[in-house]
Amino acid sequence: MGISEREKRKKIKRSIFLARLSLCLIVYVVSCLLIAGFIASMYRGGGAATGCPLALVGEDGKVFHTEPAEKCFIDGTQYISASLLSAFYDITLAGDRDTLTVYFHGGNQYLTVYSGSYIVRINGDPARLSSKTIYTDDYYLPLELIKTYFKGSIIEYNKEKDRFELSRDPEEQELRLRLQKPLEETGA
Repeated sequence: MGISEREKRKKIKRSIFLARLSLCLIVYVVSCLLIAGFIASMYRGGGAATGCPLALVGEDGKVFHTEPAEKCFIDGTQYISASLLSAFYDITLAGDRDTLTVYFHGGNQYLTVYSGSYIVRINGDPARLSSKTIYTDDYYLPLELIKTYFKGSIIEYNKEKDRFELSRDPEEQELRLRLQKPLEETGA
């Protein structure tokens, strides 16, 4: 009888071990799935960080164009395409895949941006952005650039319509660049 009692205890211990092992494997698989889902949502912009559309609003308050969030929200930053900006404002674009120069008609000013760079040049002087410019099928400029350096433009978030709105400042005659203290060349 001692042998069968011993075998019963072995079976119970084995059952407990397998139950614990199964529980650990389930926790491991669920954890892996949660981590994979989190990482995937970061790359796809999932959850609350999906950005919102960008509307270009004319002086009369009518929407000139609305860019969907999928196109203007890239890597956690709101962008606008340079060609769309050119169609909305009186500016001219010239460049290639590596460099784009934006010419302002009103004041003989220009802005140079570089694909994949955080540095822009305002009338030749370097300035740093917190987000890089992107080139895919068009140049995409961070809204920060417009908000910080374009005098005569207004960027506001319309909470009611859940979108950013870009419009002209009615008090400004023309779009110009805000000149700020340039970066030191060694800091660029």
